[in-house]
Amino acid sequence: MRLQSIMSSLVLLPIAAIATPSADAQNLKACQWGSAGYSWPMKTTNGTRVATAISGNVILYPLANLVPGKVEPVGNFWSSSGYNWVDDFNGDGFDDIASANGTTIHMRFQAKSEEMYECRHEVYNGQSTYKAEIYRLAGFQRDSVPVSGFWGAAGYSWTGDFDGDGRADIATASGNQVRIHFYDFTGYTEPRTQWLYDRDQDPIVFRREPSNSRCTTFANDYGKFVSQTWTVSGGWGASDYTWAADFDGDGKTDIATANGSNIKVHSPKGGRTGGFNSKDFSVPMPWGSGGYTWAADFNRDGKADIASASGGTVSIAIAQPVNQPGVLTGFSVDQQGCCQSNANPSPASRF
Repeated sequence: MRLQSIMSSLVLLPIAAIATPSADAQNLKACQWGSAGYSWPMKTTNGTRVATAISGNVILYPLANLVPGKVEPVGNFWSSSGYNWVDDFNGDGFDDIASANGTTIHMRFQAKSEEMYECRHEVYNGQSTYKAEIYRLAGFQRDSVPVSGFWGAAGYSWTGDFDGDGRADIATASGNQVRIHFYDFTGYTEPRTQWLYDRDQDPIVFRREPSNSRCTTFANDYGKFVSQTWTVSGGWGASDYTWAADFDGDGKTDIATANGSNIKVHSPKGGRTGGFNSKDFSVPMPWGSGGYTWAADFNRDGKADIASASGGTVSIAIAQPVNQPGVLTGFSVDQQGCCQSNANPSPASRF
């Protein structure tokens, strides 16, 4: 359900209008940062920004110039750190914001110039006229979506495309269970009837009548979560050593967790009911501290790898076989020295 009534929450602007933040957002200084854990890189309609959350707003900073940022009202529905995510939940190529609060996930979607047509049919002095007023959605659109099931501890919830449909989902782990909330986006608008306003009648006729194909209204819900619980073998590593990424290159997000020299990878079998295939791989990885360990596609072969820095060495567990999507047979470790020619390198020259 949307967070307010339809009339009070209709964030619509005529095409020629310019969107401006609410009064309280305008008073927020656009040179501030939210608390630790409440800032993220974010793909927007104007390019990648750094988003930081403060009360009911986010400030979007351009990467090339951090001052000033653009203040956008999003609603003060933040959860504790670890339960707020930025990802593309509606599949339009731009990042949205989700915050979990018990059995509710508060969604904030970036509007992508979606149009709405308010239609009416007027009759006056025997003349019949059809009118459509065009609006565009502006800013972040809010939706409050119910979910069921448990939430794992902080650090054990992730976003990713676990069913391969091009939209982000949310997964959370506890013990030998992973609860996945698959998101289905249905749209900002829905078809509606048009209004007949007949001033030739006494009394004046004002009623709904069948709509033409262009007539739409603001949808009451933008989508829903469909939740499934998948069983996995236990043995989670620490949260800093557990990652959600596509390790086998099949287009779906996997979950990997490291315990000593073992990396366990849970890969979706396909769809929303297949569950995970879980495999253990022995990897002689010299792990660095949690804050210096990352999962990403470092060799650009379409599979996520795992890198860990310790002292002057970066070790990379490279997903095997290289350049063969859809298959994961293990990881090979490559160690690379860094920073040896300069005892105190600048952050920009470190790698």
